[in-house]
Amino acid sequence: MRDLNRYRRRARAAFTMIEIAICIAIVAFAMVAILGVLPAGLLVQKSNREDTLVSMDGAFFIEAIRSGSRGLVDLTNSVDWIQLTNRGMSLGLVTNFSGGNQLLGGGQIIGLLSTPRYFVAANGRCVTNLAGPVRAKIHALSGSAIERSPSLKDFSFSYILESEIVPTFSVPPAYTNFTGTDVAGNTNIIEARSNLWAQANRLAGDCYELRITMRWPVRPDNTVGGEKQTFRALLTGGMVTNTDVLRVNGQNLQWSYYFFQPSMYGH
Repeated sequence: MRDLNRYRRRARAAFTMIEIAICIAIVAFAMVAILGVLPAGLLVQKSNREDTLVSMDGAFFIEAIRSGSRGLVDLTNSVDWIQLTNRGMSLGLVTNFSGGNQLLGGGQIIGLLSTPRYFVAANGRCVTNLAGPVRAKIHALSGSAIERSPSLKDFSFSYILESEIVPTFSVPPAYTNFTGTDVAGNTNIIEARSNLWAQANRLAGDCYELRITMRWPVRPDNTVGGEKQTFRALLTGGMVTNTDVLRVNGQNLQWSYYFFQPSMYGH
């Protein structure tokens, strides 16, 4: 009899509807909190991925411009257009691979991205890129191989690359200080600093500063959002200019392409 009563009490023990409702409410509250955090986590993951792709591509273009690369034959698959205004005059040029304006290879792309921000022409006139840096719309070179497919290009991550190259050379103050009390009348110091100044003038033509700015996201009208990364590098070596045909609006134009030669110095 005692065992039967114990069995009956055990059989009647269970969760009430109120307890079950409280458990469901706790689980629902936790799920709402998780779903609220999930979009923020996805946004952080997306931002980290974009920063990583841009960092890898930035290092790639720095080295490509620094070494004057001309054999990047597949670079045309990732570049939609290049825009610059510098041909000894104010001239706008937009190259579109899908239209009548075409680039033939990766060497031309690097040659255009290496166009100086300003330079001195043969007639002594300073030629300036009035429209600002050279700009190009580029689909990420790094990342998944699937995104490199031409059919998925519109869905891949892209950015606007801006390239600026300016001559630069830092001269120590001692090179030009001829007014100090230790210099006056000391012909040895004057001669030594004059030699240093002459050497600096010879090297000044082989030193450049490269600044690459990458902006994203790119909107359909080619305007960009507020994200950006900037890369800087000092370039040393000679710069050579090649003239080749560039097809623009159905016409063949002679265009100048610039390439750095790290092992060659012209001054």
